[in-house]
Amino acid sequence: MKEEMTYLFVPANRKDFFPKALICGTDAIILDLEDSVHPTEKSSGRENIIDWFREFKVKPETTKIYIRVNHPDSGYFRQDFEMLTLLSSTELTGIFIPKLEHSDTVDNIQKLLPKYLQECLLIGIIETAYGIYNCEKIATSGIARIAFGSLDYSLDINCQQSRDALLYARSRIVVASRIAELPAPIDCVTPEFSSNDILTEDSLHASSLGFGAKLCIHPEQIFVISSVFSPSKERIQWAKKVIEQSHENYAFQIEGSMIDLPLIKLARRLLKQKDKEC
Repeated sequence: MKEEMTYLFVPANRKDFFPKALICGTDAIILDLEDSVHPTEKSSGRENIIDWFREFKVKPETTKIYIRVNHPDSGYFRQDFEMLTLLSSTELTGIFIPKLEHSDTVDNIQKLLPKYLQECLLIGIIETAYGIYNCEKIATSGIARIAFGSLDYSLDINCQQSRDALLYARSRIVVASRIAELPAPIDCVTPEFSSNDILTEDSLHASSLGFGAKLCIHPEQIFVISSVFSPSKERIQWAKKVIEQSHENYAFQIEGSMIDLPLIKLARRLLKQKDKEC
């Protein structure tokens, strides 16, 4: 099964966006009830989600559907939870938990969910100092994957939206995910959706740190992100050469670079990832 690399936020109060987002090419959509929806629109956002789940009959098998609820400590979560109990588990892939700071929160949500929603994936968004402080515990709390929310994180600790300022948080999340044997985490949004150059640089940086996916705020970001997080043709060709020569030798040269066992294992991983995408 292909691992999701692009997650597109869709404001829940914009029901007209739902069907367009579902067929725009993203791996997953996130129907958002939290930050992108004004408090006066949250009720209509829930109604939109309920109505849409009742209306559509067939969705693309390759596009997953998630919902980002409000934080359990907010005044909106109870209504969000009541809405979840009205949805079909066969259509809902999972739930994004925003501003996740404690592992207990995951356990409490799992206990609240009815049996027919127990198979839904829980994805935790770490976007505060407390979330980073507890990210190792959060990673082993039963969530399926971790996402990074840099905008709220930089607001919380009063830092800039720069690579240096966010490096510690990103690295902690990557290491915590690896220790917990979770999929590579999901990187934060890039607000500048009109600049492919900025998006490419952001995606390359996140990929170089060990992230395996990225949050999107506009459909035009999907192709760029997918291209960066998928192995390039050049990397696949390199991997095939490495595997071909590794059958009888674990130390050799390719294109002027020394190859040994760790790089052979990397080549195997790249080819395995490519097979999943096909």
